[in-house]
Amino acid sequence: MTVTVTVKVTVTVKVKVTMTMTMMDSANQHDQASTSFMLTVNSDDIDAAPPAEEAPEETPVKSDSGSSMGVFSLILVGLLGAARRRKLH
Repeated sequence: MTVTVTVKVTVTVKVKVTMTMTMMDSANQHDQASTSFMLTVNSDDIDAAPPAEEAPEETPVKSDSGSSMGVFSLILVGLLGAARRRKLH
């Protein structure tokens, strides 16, 4: 004998909140305006959108593009120093 029982529980939530927003000028704090409104949230425990998938972390790509310019610059400085020494003597 096989018995299958399926139970589905649905939770319904209704929330009412009174929101008050006050905006003021940072230069003149006496210049302000306020408004109040009722915010009602109805939830039937069903997500409207599926949960967002986390993006995989990207590993930074190591770049060696500047190393040849560094070596070239050192050689150039050495050659310029040698040429300057020859002109002074």
